[in-house]
Amino acid sequence: MINLLDRRRQIRRDRELRLAFQRTFLLDSGEINGNTEPVLAFLRSFCFANLSAIQYGKDGKVDAIAMAAIAGRQEVWQQIYNYLHLSDNELIQLDRWLQQQAERVREPLEA
Repeated sequence: MINLLDRRRQIRRDRELRLAFQRTFLLDSGEINGNTEPVLAFLRSFCFANLSAIQYGKDGKVDAIAMAAIAGRQEVWQQIYNYLHLSDNELIQLDRWLQQQAERVREPLEA
């Protein structure tokens, strides 16, 4: 069984990170800040955000090390993307679900 208190802390941390990412990269309107657009474009390219992770060596065989490096970069991009697009509604839904689970198992949720 998941530890509900730990999960609730994680949701709060996710909310703080989401706000920090959005303040860093977006305008209040939710549009990409023109000053940070080149940074996001660079990160998207550097992290192979829209490319396959499959890489081949000079010998024509799959290069597992290169693929692992690309997969790591893609994971970084996915984190940035997720925090920029995570909504308050999604966080609220997670919080409500946790509250219901806590009531169901009678585990108190403390701040």
